[in-house]
Amino acid sequence: MQWSGLGVLASALPFWQFCRTQQAAPALEHPLIFSRIADQAAVSEAGKAYLVQSPAENSRSQLASALLSGGGLDDNSDPSRVAAFLNQRIQEDFRRGEIVVLQGWILSRTEARQCAFFALRHN
Repeated sequence: MQWSGLGVLASALPFWQFCRTQQAAPALEHPLIFSRIADQAAVSEAGKAYLVQSPAENSRSQLASALLSGGGLDDNSDPSRVAAFLNQRIQEDFRRGEIVVLQGWILSRTEARQCAFFALRHN
């Protein structure tokens, strides 16, 4: 059986669209500094605790919007750009005192949102 170029493109399009919409997700759920000192279970537990404290942000779309706001980024943005933006935001959160205490951890609000995104995505 032979595939025409159009057939190959048509069969690859759904996969390409899936990958494209999932681009920013790894950066959104990976608090860079916190994940170096805590395991995935601790990240998930902190994320669940944040969702209890902030029920208005209890969906991946709301968290993604909160995490990406002000950066000119969206779900399709390059993960390295998203990660750089979020890391800068974490530093700004600490400077401004935008911190939360979750499960005994002191996290920036951005890190807490990343943990919540992780918890929603992996539970």
